Amino acid sequence: MLEQGPAAAQAAGEQLLHGRALAIWYRALAAGPAASLMSTLENLRQDDGLDPCAGVAWMPASALAGTPRRFVRLLGLNAGQWPRARAEDALLPDHVVPAAELDPCPQALQDADDFAAALAACAGQAVLSYARRNGDGRALGKSPLLAHCPASAYLRRNAVPAHVMSEADRLAARLWEFGESAAAKEAHACWTDWHGDAVTPHDGAVRPGHPGVQAIAGRTHSATSLQRLLRNPLGYLWEYGLGWTAPELDAEPLMLDPGANGNLVHEILDLALRHLGGQGGLGHAGEEAIDAAVEAAGALIDARWSGSMQLPPAVIWRRTLAEARALTAAALKFGRDGIAGMESFGEVAFGGADPRPGAPLPWDPTVPVSIPGTALRIKGYIDRLDVSADRRRAHVRDYKTGKPVAGDVVIGGGTELQRCLYAFAVRAMLGTGVTVRSAMLYPRDGIERELAEPDAVMDKLTVHLADAHASLLAGNCLPGPDTGGKYDKFLFLLPANAPATYCKRKAAPIQAVLGNAAFVWETK
Repeated sequence: MLEQGPAAAQAAGEQLLHGRALAIWYRALAAGPAASLMSTLENLRQDDGLDPCAGVAWMPASALAGTPRRFVRLLGLNAGQWPRARAEDALLPDHVVPAAELDPCPQALQDADDFAAALAACAGQAVLSYARRNGDGRALGKSPLLAHCPASAYLRRNAVPAHVMSEADRLAARLWEFGESAAAKEAHACWTDWHGDAVTPHDGAVRPGHPGVQAIAGRTHSATSLQRLLRNPLGYLWEYGLGWTAPELDAEPLMLDPGANGNLVHEILDLALRHLGGQGGLGHAGEEAIDAAVEAAGALIDARWSGSMQLPPAVIWRRTLAEARALTAAALKFGRDGIAGMESFGEVAFGGADPRPGAPLPWDPTVPVSIPGTALRIKGYIDRLDVSADRRRAHVRDYKTGKPVAGDVVIGGGTELQRCLYAFAVRAMLGTGVTVRSAMLYPRDGIERELAEPDAVMDKLTVHLADAHASLLAGNCLPGPDTGGKYDKFLFLLPANAPATYCKRKAAPIQAVLGNAAFVWETK
């Protein structure tokens, strides 16, 4: 009828509508052509000319008590929410000044009076409504003001609508039709597989030799990606195969997250080492020179970060920067006796990683680094590398700002790979005749965890990496011990309460399928 033009549109309105709806229809036709009627109706102010005494009005209970309505619906009548509880004044608590003297008519009493006045003035019908559960799913009680009201009616949200507004409404009203759709069948199959004990494609199993899996298996890896491969093959597929990442929050942060705080310390360390390198190196620098280099590096980072990223409030940022400087100074002063006559480098790129602009390097960072016995290539950045003048000795230090690991941890079930991989990378770049000492340094606690027998550890790690790589190519992109963990950024992709239900139910069959690739989880 609308396609026949404005005259037909007006006749359609007169035939189908009446009263207030017909008046709105006339205003929409006057505001634009019939062809754009839907857009005109959407942008039309529906309250133009509306009589507040005859239309629906939304208002707080205090306003309703002063402007009685014939028909009333009161929302949110839950215990603890209405009437509102009185909060003790933080500046003048009850033991200093009694609340009755400061507020002779508390908010709870006012709310109860407004409730009684609204019901007393209601000449037609009053509907009293309260929620059954809150946003977290916890059960809620009803307000004590409803104690003498008749029994409540339980209103469900799954009623079949008499008229639909969208395809989703239509499918919700016709469950048999929705059940025949491809989306419903796939969702039902996924739900069934999640609750079964067998390993299925909905758990991450793909066909062997999948080209997408082969592509990500052949990428140049970092210590982080290899850890993901060993301990969470499913997350490895999601991140590197499908390219999924966690969204970055745009809100101004109150404090730096652990990752950003670690980057702050590493950048100050890099700049401070460069500054000391121009003064004879870290091995010849005194404590005053180290403090001055750290102070200068911190000032440069302050100016750089302030102009390129969102930072916490000024007071918190200054405190964070001061702590980062203190950690950097402690890290540079730790164990300097063993590096006399050695040249120090920071943020050393290897295996094809992009070098830091202007940073001195002990080797060509574009040379590929491959792990013998596997098809894996690695790249990354070494936090600090001390190399002797004859290039026969090298110290590798990886700085950590978190809690120290136990002294007997070597691989840590696949979580501690950097010491071993970085030691191997140094030997691959400097030659097999170099003696490499690799350690994790925790400057906050003054603790260093050195890797004993790096060659033997690398041999053992090579076996685990080869098994994990072969398992990935076989299509076993399955959950591991890090799946659903505290720091798993893909937790929202798993079933609800996955760590307590889904992951435990699938653990045994997944280990059986992975076979040798799961042995690394039990390795110290």
